[in-house]
Amino acid sequence: MKPQKAKKHYDLYHAGNHYARQFTDKELIESLNLVPGSGKFPRIHQWFGNSLAWIVEHHMEIDYKGFPVAGALYEPLMSFGLAEFYGLKKAMEFWLRQLSARIIDTCDSLKLSPKVVSMQPDILALIEYCTQSHDIEAFDKIESAKGVLRVEYWATQSTRRKDIKRFLSSVSAPMADKLNNIPSILSLYANIAELGYKFKFPGEGNTATRITHWSWWQRWSYLLATATPAIERLLDARKPKVVLVTSDYSIFGYLLILAARRRHIPSIHIPHGYPNPLLLPLRADYMVVWGKPFVELLAVHGLATSRMLVTGDILGGKARPASKRDYDLRKKLGISQPNVIGYLATAAEVGNEGLLAMIEAIKNNEDYCLLIRPHPRQHEYASDLAAKIGVGRIKIITADILSLEQFCSICNIAATFESTSLFYAIREGCLPIQVTAYNKRAPAIDFTKLTEAPEAANTEQLSIIINQYFNIKSKDELDLKQDKIIRMLYAATGMDAANSLVASITDIISKQANIPAAG
Repeated sequence: MKPQKAKKHYDLYHAGNHYARQFTDKELIESLNLVPGSGKFPRIHQWFGNSLAWIVEHHMEIDYKGFPVAGALYEPLMSFGLAEFYGLKKAMEFWLRQLSARIIDTCDSLKLSPKVVSMQPDILALIEYCTQSHDIEAFDKIESAKGVLRVEYWATQSTRRKDIKRFLSSVSAPMADKLNNIPSILSLYANIAELGYKFKFPGEGNTATRITHWSWWQRWSYLLATATPAIERLLDARKPKVVLVTSDYSIFGYLLILAARRRHIPSIHIPHGYPNPLLLPLRADYMVVWGKPFVELLAVHGLATSRMLVTGDILGGKARPASKRDYDLRKKLGISQPNVIGYLATAAEVGNEGLLAMIEAIKNNEDYCLLIRPHPRQHEYASDLAAKIGVGRIKIITADILSLEQFCSICNIAATFESTSLFYAIREGCLPIQVTAYNKRAPAIDFTKLTEAPEAANTEQLSIIINQYFNIKSKDELDLKQDKIIRMLYAATGMDAANSLVASITDIISKQANIPAAG
């Protein structure tokens, strides 16, 4: 069979086994190179999604049990099972061999960052690409509670410093100093621009960034093949006793956990926000869970294990009464309306459908002000969104303007499509609304169960719920509703949770060294 005959088949997804058996390496890769731009493969996005899934599973030897590999692969991998993509195994192996051959000499010649201290760390903590203020605040608490443990922080890209600067003013001086001098894993190898790492998430920008385009797949596979030697080199040089990762989305956490496991180094996962059953493929040795309700939630999805480190809310802070809002901050922002609604946007929301429904629900009521907090991935087009919806009673408030706690402190109501930030809003005394917006998925269902948040699937339902909330006149009734939610969510707060986590880490290190833990 000649390579060009592949053009006649419109479904490589199902025909992969047939091609893999009959093509040589060269013929197969040449045949696959004919795919971009051909316009003849209506299901080519499935081929890309499943091929990428195979690369990650094969490369890291992890069974994902049908869960997504990373946030960027969320939709393609949840849309179809992971059982049929092995047909392109031969092609994927060939591609990885080619990539590995290109970078091996470069990686061998690289040196560690001169900023790295010589002392062996007890904990190597990874501040990942998608790590945001929640996780940095969590590290801040750990830094305060760590005692004699040595913690070393690494980022996943050099440009990460730009994002970290937003949070320096809100963390302690020791943590701010560490963040200012944080080294990058990607500084371990050269030519970052050539890695294709600086690309937008699928669906944003031009077609070259989307999963249907060959370059999207090429960049991801190149990143996988080049990041692994850098991470292995990092662990061999630093020799930490424990690795700590945070993000559910970024691929680096997966690679670090696997490399650590091969070196018998325990790994601990602090989930980004709160544990989300659809974003938990990160198979760390231990996982931090913020309270008993989340253990129960994970158990429902078959994800609860005996290796959970159950703490309270690591960020701390007790709930504020719903009647006490930060009116001084409202005044500084020019908000005169008595009723303020905060919309916590999420990257998973397609087309801002929930947000647009919310705008429609409040636009005719002069007593309502809507504050929109874009997801960190949405910062690039937040200004465009602001231009479209105008100013006045609808405002865009990004993370560099207000922290999440400040944002929630001026809102009476917090609404979201499925953002885990809803739990923080509840802690700050906001009344919750779950906006399903015609697209109810498992996270929305789970969040609703935990928060008892009323659901709204359209503008009419939103209007009814908002009016019901603002018509509650009894402070006791509001406080009772808040207290019921908050008592369920948190068993401990702040430094108690941080101290508990650090004690657990110390115990893990002691057991790893076969030294009985004190007491």
